[in-house]
Amino acid sequence: MLKKLIACAVLALGCARFAFADSPVPAEKGWKLVWSDEFNGTSIDRSKWTFDLGNGYQAPDVNMWISGWGNNEREFYTDRPANAYVKDGFLHIRAVKEAYQGCDYTSARLVTRGLFSKAYGRFEFRAKLPVGQGIWPALWLLPENNSYGIWAASGEIDVLEARGQIPNVILGSLNYGSHWPGNDFTEADFTFPPGQSIAGFHTYALEWEPGVMRWYVDDHLYSIKRHWWSCSKVDASHEGPANPSKSEINPWPAPYDKPFYLIMNLAVGGDFLGDPDATTVFPQEMLVDYVRVYDKVGGYGAAAPQGQDWGIEKPHGAALTSRQPDVALHKPATASTEQPPDHLASDADDGDPATRWCASSGTVPQWWQVDLQKPCNLSGAQITWEMDNRNYQYVVEGSVDGQNWQTLSDQSRTLCVWQTQQLKFQAAGIRYVRVRVVGLEPGSWASIADFKVFAQ
Repeated sequence: MLKKLIACAVLALGCARFAFADSPVPAEKGWKLVWSDEFNGTSIDRSKWTFDLGNGYQAPDVNMWISGWGNNEREFYTDRPANAYVKDGFLHIRAVKEAYQGCDYTSARLVTRGLFSKAYGRFEFRAKLPVGQGIWPALWLLPENNSYGIWAASGEIDVLEARGQIPNVILGSLNYGSHWPGNDFTEADFTFPPGQSIAGFHTYALEWEPGVMRWYVDDHLYSIKRHWWSCSKVDASHEGPANPSKSEINPWPAPYDKPFYLIMNLAVGGDFLGDPDATTVFPQEMLVDYVRVYDKVGGYGAAAPQGQDWGIEKPHGAALTSRQPDVALHKPATASTEQPPDHLASDADDGDPATRWCASSGTVPQWWQVDLQKPCNLSGAQITWEMDNRNYQYVVEGSVDGQNWQTLSDQSRTLCVWQTQQLKFQAAGIRYVRVRVVGLEPGSWASIADFKVFAQ
């Protein structure tokens, strides 16, 4: 949920069904219940939940107010019964369209901070989620104490996020790395079978053990992660390095070896998914049947060694991460047009997502190209880009000689205003890589904040 619009690394994967070696373990077999809320009363249990209030937070390290919760969200969170209440065995979290404290919407964000937190276990939510443009329900975890530093050095675990306008897809993800803007981000998608969506009740679960995390929907395993990192180093501006040295990395499995607390919220609008439009019906409501936390019977052993993420496109394949060599870093780059002096071609592969290349006009075809300076066997790329609220995409192409091009990936998607996507492909002997804009409307623009190319 704390997705900074200029610094993330999303592992966007497909939705194929695979039988993994780490098969789901039913909660009643191998896990013992240690905390729960069944929402069977008549009011929210304040011994278990408290509320985050307002439209932002105070960043403790730089003494700065971060409005919109870091995502330019539009809602003001309250603890009013109009936004959160218990009835008929369910927790109701409601987003209401109303002018309140300078915001256009109200909603609620419930947390167990200061009341319950845990390292390791099975975290299980059964919920029915709202559908509509600009609606963002989430079930997630944050560290009880920032033992390794401010976000994202101490980590974040997203059990579930959903974009209301894409009701058949949910996301499970991790935020980690250095203090922003040196954070890293990996994510896996799950697509529901035909006829199902977030609008029905489903059980969303995370099994977290030392050195490994597993994500489930209705006990279907769809993502395994065994790779992350944490760096506590910051510079004079309180910014963390995006590519720290090995000696600066905190010991594995940091940051996911400390207690985290639970969060349930319903956000409205912002950079991750865009704002509501005329089709969005209010109020929107998220229903939670129960929240249960289990401990592993027999306890937990030593941390599994850091290894490969198991994506759902390729069960035992290596996931692309920022720890693989970026062969495009600081290589010569050219572009169709530029917006000098602030958005040049060289800004897109300088390793800094705060800088970017931006096309000056959509009246001519747009492209960005990098010379890797030698033939490389490529395994994928990572692109952080901004859309102009238009329906266009980027196509990644490769060439041996800079003249003849082959399509490496055409999987970029316009799901939000800012996004980072990791694209998998195999290509041998490639020296030149080009990002070509497809479907850009006249008078519009294209923008790449960061582009990485990974070699085998």
